[in-house]
Amino acid sequence: MASITKSFLLGCLFLALAFNIPAGSHLTASVALAAGMNYFVDNAIGTDLNPGTQALPWKTIQKAADTMVAGDSVTVMAGVYDERIKITKSGSSGTPITYQVEGTVTMNGFTIRANYISIIGFEITNTPDLWDDGWGIYVEGSNCDFENNYIHFATRGGIRVFVKQIGMETGTSNCTVRNNRLYRNATAGIEVFGRNNRVEGNEIWGTIQYHPNWKNPPSSVDADGMRFFGSGHIIRGNYIHDISYRDPENINPHIDCFQTWAGSDREVGHNIIFEKNVCLNLEVQTTYENGQGFMLEGGAKNITIRNNIIRAYKIVNTIDSSNLTIINNTFTNDLSLPKDFDLPPFLVPLLKLVFGANRCTESRLLSA
Repeated sequence: MASITKSFLLGCLFLALAFNIPAGSHLTASVALAAGMNYFVDNAIGTDLNPGTQALPWKTIQKAADTMVAGDSVTVMAGVYDERIKITKSGSSGTPITYQVEGTVTMNGFTIRANYISIIGFEITNTPDLWDDGWGIYVEGSNCDFENNYIHFATRGGIRVFVKQIGMETGTSNCTVRNNRLYRNATAGIEVFGRNNRVEGNEIWGTIQYHPNWKNPPSSVDADGMRFFGSGHIIRGNYIHDISYRDPENINPHIDCFQTWAGSDREVGHNIIFEKNVCLNLEVQTTYENGQGFMLEGGAKNITIRNNIIRAYKIVNTIDSSNLTIINNTFTNDLSLPKDFDLPPFLVPLLKLVFGANRCTESRLLSA
């Protein structure tokens, strides 16, 4: 806990100094509730036969999901809800469907196949061992908003903004993933696909490779901060730290703060901006098992990396990538660590690289 607290304070200091964030300031959810019904859920006193008013609340969040229409919202009262919510009803432009909390609400997450959905302030954990329901929040949809949620120990991963196959990218677009905390989730804190999504102000730490509740994971399972596919995204002001080989669930991952690749089921990341992120990933175990700031492969192109702080064993590692702009970043390393015999610590060869005004240093953190 002390090391996590120290890393959190260090990350906050980096963000404040580098990006002029006033001390003590914080970002809050920007979702304004549209006109519509405001329902209530309280599993301590409610029943799903009630009308869902504050005086006569429902018992389950799923009842709200099955009832609400565009413009409606539900306030879930504090408690532990042993539910995985399936959302299939969409809101609309200017009238989203909003799920919010009063107090601490702990539950098993959301699977969303709908548009214009807002999820605000939930604690999500202990998700099922399923490819979609296993994520803390899983969405196939557009114009969704996920803010101020705390997602931890999810069996398949933290938040997944997903496209099922190449050619369907516009169906998952213009979503916002903001100010969430993602701790000790399997695979990755956040995965984003589709078009023109915004991922900002999130904290990701402690990702694990082998979640104990994931039966028969594939050999490719890993432990990353964020994975990105598709195009048009802005990934800004995120803080990724403390994903470590010292964790017993992390046997042999290559740990990346940010990663993309091409596949038969996914479009490699392109035309994406990364700015004002902090990545602390100074991990090394073997030549191929170490911490990287960026892992770009499979034709990644038109990636802009600017005004970030990256402290990693390898800073930017690229394979078959082109048209990269890497400017005004601070890159730090510790040259006392074991050297990689195949690749230099900062950059591998790039195609059509714009590289300038970066600050590359060796720096050391004093242990407490």
